[in-house]
Amino acid sequence: MAMDKLSVLFVGFGMLGDFFRPYGYQRTILGSAASLVLRGHDATILELMWKEAKPFTTHIELLVEGRKVKVRLIRAVFRRHEKVASRHGLFFYVDSVRTRLSRELEELLLSSGPDYVICGGRIPWFLSRHIARAAGAKLLLRPPKVELMDLPGWAHEGLSASAWMYAMFLYTVPLAHMSDWVLSVAPPDERLLRRFLVRRITTVEPTYVSLCE
Repeated sequence: MAMDKLSVLFVGFGMLGDFFRPYGYQRTILGSAASLVLRGHDATILELMWKEAKPFTTHIELLVEGRKVKVRLIRAVFRRHEKVASRHGLFFYVDSVRTRLSRELEELLLSSGPDYVICGGRIPWFLSRHIARAAGAKLLLRPPKVELMDLPGWAHEGLSASAWMYAMFLYTVPLAHMSDWVLSVAPPDERLLRRFLVRRITTVEPTYVSLCE
């Protein structure tokens, strides 16, 4: 039986690199989007940036399983209002809750009629929830990692680093419960979240693809 064609929107935080030189979790998002397109679905990536960058809308060509596929990429750029806000700071998360899309950009995203909105991490979760509600779509949380799995390696950084990792994990748990589903990237992460009664969760291991020249 053929699966109905779906439209999936990935919402993620832009990193120091960019999707034209992807690394780490950016490659995971690209691979996930490309895999969906390969199977006949539509995939759009909304990259949220809070630094000096230019917004744009384009299509990127990816190579997956020996075939070329195109994924739509939209970059939205916002400005930080707090000088103390940093990528790893509390104010950054608070400010991210207040982030709003322009009317034009929101209409552009809703025009694709997303069936699923996949949030790649904690920072864009509230914005992803707004898009999902406006589109009548399901909201999926895909945290790049669960920090407590890295706690032994961070112990030498001191109490403040360990406390921050615990706080971020405890922030992830309620977001997981408020989402329609959670996509874990590793079985240990799934087992840990299940201990905190996260039941709507599935592990989907990363798929990596390469950009076409």
